Amino acid sequence: MQDNLVCVVFSGGQIENIARKCAIEFILSGKEAGFNKIEEFCKHELIKNTNPGRKEHKTIGFQFK
Repeated sequence: MQDNLVCVVFSGGQIENIARKCAIEFILSGKEAGFNKIEEFCKHELIKNTNPGRKEHKTIGFQFK
């Protein structure tokens, strides 16, 4: 397990996408996705802000403050 754990909240759709990617990985390679591969799938589901000075995630849709 990695030392730098981060708590990230995924939507139901993002969780489904990650699960699909794991299933496709198994179908194509015959192997279950390991922790590193699942972590990679999770990172791909996050849309990050392109501004390197800010470490926030870009929100899609409406945001109420």
